[in-house]
Amino acid sequence: MEQSAVRDDITTIIFDLDGTLANTLPDITTAVKYALKVVGCPIPSDDTVKACIGGGAKNLIKKTLGEEHKQLFDEALAVFADYYSRHVIDKTRLYPDVISVLDHYYGKKHIALATFKARQGTMKILDHFDIRRYFDAVVTVDDVEKPKPDPECLLKLLGIFHAAPREAVYVGDTITDIKTGKNAGVITCAVTYGFGALEEVLSQNPDFTISSLEQIKEIF
Repeated sequence: MEQSAVRDDITTIIFDLDGTLANTLPDITTAVKYALKVVGCPIPSDDTVKACIGGGAKNLIKKTLGEEHKQLFDEALAVFADYYSRHVIDKTRLYPDVISVLDHYYGKKHIALATFKARQGTMKILDHFDIRRYFDAVVTVDDVEKPKPDPECLLKLLGIFHAAPREAVYVGDTITDIKTGKNAGVITCAVTYGFGALEEVLSQNPDFTISSLEQIKEIF
């Protein structure tokens, strides 16, 4: 956790979903492998899929296909989206302390979600774990035109809450999340337990770094 004074000026806490609030990796990995198998491409390893997560399904499929199979992108993306929409909560689990953290901030600060998962899958996860009620706003890939690390998703939320950038914090686990936060001008908080490579995440100099979500209570 970054050595810094407690930030009591934060009015808005925005969370990423995949790798930050929920371990969605098993279901994402299964869906990617299924899609690539259907279109006749080599099946990537679990580690390869994990390394390619960040920036939404389009980016994930593009990276796992590789340049040599880019002509199969549309077909692979469609197969992935269909399969994953039906298996989005098979093995997905919330990370420890998610409920207690959301309880802690509920009614005290604006709580939002900024994810590049499709809205249908996002809401299925939130409803399955009964946490939709905690969020004052949810922005998904379906609600914006430009993908992370473009700051559109965060700027949309700042507008909803009439919050200045430095009054908000974005909590995420990948280099893309930290870049998105930096581009929006908000405070950035990196979690080290998610999908992102730690060296890459730290290379972006997040304002805060935490190893468990519970630690966020000590900062904001």
